[in-house]
Amino acid sequence: FQVPDVVEDVRSLATDDCTENSALKITQVPAAGNAIADPAAPGSITVTVKDACGNTETTTVAIEAYTKPTLTLTKTTFTICEPGTLDITTAATAPAGHTLSYWKDGVAVADATKISAAGTYTIRLTDDATGCYDEKPVTVTINPRPTVTVTDPAAVCFGKTVDLNTAITSEKTGLTFQFFNG
Repeated sequence: FQVPDVVEDVRSLATDDCTENSALKITQVPAAGNAIADPAAPGSITVTVKDACGNTETTTVAIEAYTKPTLTLTKTTFTICEPGTLDITTAATAPAGHTLSYWKDGVAVADATKISAAGTYTIRLTDDATGCYDEKPVTVTINPRPTVTVTDPAAVCFGKTVDLNTAITSEKTGLTFQFFNG
């Protein structure tokens, strides 16, 4: 966690009868951008405002850095065959006091239990008390349904066999076909 810059916030709130706000000399300690050694421990920023007349006012601003929750995923890739859907909510569990949400391209997913589009989704774990969150991506792959072409086999005489494997073709290799009487 880094110390925020509070100078302009203080300038916008300051009033002075000697100097315009834009000319006030405002300093803060520790300076903006410095790391806070222990984010779990409360700290403070000391702000000093000095005007052209030599008047000085010092105040302390309390800061508290909340601990970021840690999202643990049990699964980061999902694959299903078209036209099915899948449930990405199975990838994580929210501890008490936390909420999970699901996103794709910056938009909240309406129903993460029925995903039917391929892509990268984001799972976010939010601490309900602080609003702090952690998020991680999961990848969804939707395999297209294979196209199969069946042609009528050549006629055979009664008692002879027909090889149905020669009557079936597909653009996809490695498919297994099953035949049923019916």
